[in-house]
Amino acid sequence: MQILQPVLNGPIGPGMELAVQTDFIGPIEVGSFWTYEIWTPTSEQRIARGLRYTNISNPSLVIGQVQTGQGQPITLEIPTQLPLTPHGAAARLVVTLSSPLGAVLDTTSMPVTYDAVTGTQFVISQMPTTTVQGGFTASDRSNLDLVLQAVRVVSPPALTGGANIVAQVIDLVRGPPRSFLRRFGSLTLSGRGTFSAQPPGAAHSFGGTWSFITVPAGYGRDDGALVEYHRRMAQFVVVRDESTSDTYLDVLEDSHYEGNFILWQFSNPLQIQYDIAPGVVVLWQWLV
Repeated sequence: MQILQPVLNGPIGPGMELAVQTDFIGPIEVGSFWTYEIWTPTSEQRIARGLRYTNISNPSLVIGQVQTGQGQPITLEIPTQLPLTPHGAAARLVVTLSSPLGAVLDTTSMPVTYDAVTGTQFVISQMPTTTVQGGFTASDRSNLDLVLQAVRVVSPPALTGGANIVAQVIDLVRGPPRSFLRRFGSLTLSGRGTFSAQPPGAAHSFGGTWSFITVPAGYGRDDGALVEYHRRMAQFVVVRDESTSDTYLDVLEDSHYEGNFILWQFSNPLQIQYDIAPGVVVLWQWLV
């Protein structure tokens, strides 16, 4: 087999013509095919590959997705997992003629220079194109408005005359900052039980705070800016509904010191469960 174009060490790449001539003696069966491959000089990595079914002994092949003179498509495949081969790199061209069953009838190779530039525009011109329109349209604006409504929840004021609280998607995770909230109402707690997260007289709440009214002797304490106790004085658990009829524990807080607080991720969970140490009395206040 002879490679007529490119010449020895000549440039070859996408969009450039490749001419070969086979010395195979005998008729070429229908369904026989030519393959051409561009490899790195040591044949460790394949840079590109083309395939063409033909019944002509002297085809003029074109690398790229085009129609040849015989109306048959030629495809260049560049392996996507390999790094892009630079323009001007040394390479090796391998051309093979195979039977319909894949038996090699004739093959040859030669050193070439990889041309990644010359024929690229020709390949691009053969690709199918689509018409697109740019710019921000009225339909785009309408879609954004719908999305904004879907990710924003407006809660009414907790108290008459207060401001609305606007919660966006991120607020479902972190809740409002503690500094935005104030104490409201009170409840005296002891023992174990549950109470509503929605305080009487307010539309919603985002948390609660507490202090100890009575602490029996012998619990152990360390004085400081916050008085710390050696035992757990109180435990509060925030309970929520799942999308089904089941419930789950959303937030847990163990209290060992005065002036502690708890926040829940979004207003009005199902209930608050509490467990107060024996003999301890706690004053609870909601945060709204």
